[in-house]
Formats: sequence, C-alpha cells, structure tokens
Amino acid sequence: MFFLSGCELNERQSAIEKREQELNQKEQELLLWEKDLQLKEDSLKLIIALRDSASLYDSTSAVPQEILGTWTTKMVCTQSSCSGSVLGDTKVEQWLISAQKKIVIVQAMNNKMQISRIYTGSMNEKGLISLQTSRIDVNSPDNKMTTINVLLEKKGDNSMEGQREIIQADNCRVVYSLSLKRQN
Repeated sequence: MFFLSGCELNERQSAIEKREQELNQKEQELLLWEKDLQLKEDSLKLIIALRDSASLYDSTSAVPQEILGTWTTKMVCTQSSCSGSVLGDTKVEQWLISAQKKIVIVQAMNNKMQISRIYTGSMNEKGLISLQTSRIDVNSPDNKMTTINVLLEKKGDNSMEGQREIIQADNCRVVYSLSLKRQN
C-alpha cells in the first residue's frame, strides 16, 4: 500500500479540474456548432419553401433578367458602433444574383470564390431589392443572432448601389455603402 502526498493529490485534483473545464468548453462549442448547423438547415428549408411557393405567384412580375448574373460588389464602411470595424474599411466580394420567380437569391463569395453567405429577399414595384440573412453569433454567451440587411437599387445597365447594415448580437451596427458592377 502506498500513499499520495498532499502535493501530489493537489496536482492530480487540479489536472482533473482542468480536464473537466476543457470537456465543458468542448461541449459548449459542439452545442454552438449544432445550433449554427440547425440555423443553416432552417435557412435552406426556408429557401426551398420560398422557391416552391413562388410557383403559386404569377410569373409576369418575376425579377428582371438584367439584374441576374455575377456582380463585383465593393463595400465601404460608413458607420460603425462595433469594435473591429473602422470607417473607411473596404471589402470586395463577388455576388451571384439569381431568382426563383419573385424571390431574389444572392450568393456572396469571398476572394477564394467560396460562398460566405446567402441572402434572400424580393424586389418591389419601384425596383428596390431588399435582402436579408442571419446567423448565430458563436462568440455571444447566449447565442444571439447577427442580422444583415441589404437594400439595392439599379443605377444603370451595369451598376447598382445600396446599403448593407449588420446588426450584431450586442446591438452594435456596421453600415456599408455598396457599389455593384456587372461582370461580363
């Protein structure tokens, strides 16, 4: 029979507690990942439902062909109450705009041509395009949502302008002016 000294016992207890904390953190990360995955699945179901229900509307008011296609989208930060966003920050993405009857779908792609987010929305009778997307903020302790709203207006044959507003989980806002140029 052997006995552990008090020091060895404390070290072992500390190691066990540290391992428990690591496991709890992993569990929280998995729960956040699961919630994010569920949100993406729900968004996909919504897109499919919108696409399927769009066939119930008359196609005479479908989205005009001239806005469909690939657009280079330049974003310049014009307002920010969020840390990490600075006035004048510039981002460039490629946006693939498509439609299912009345539903406008925008696939925003990063510089590696990977889809970074998908917006859905509609075009009103004045030609304004209103889009939205949401995601769970994994850095938020209570998994709050970040919402992105976009408003676009056609300015010419090959250009659109608008605004992109990001409302983060802590209610801070970042606003970008948008300038879209059609790719040929």
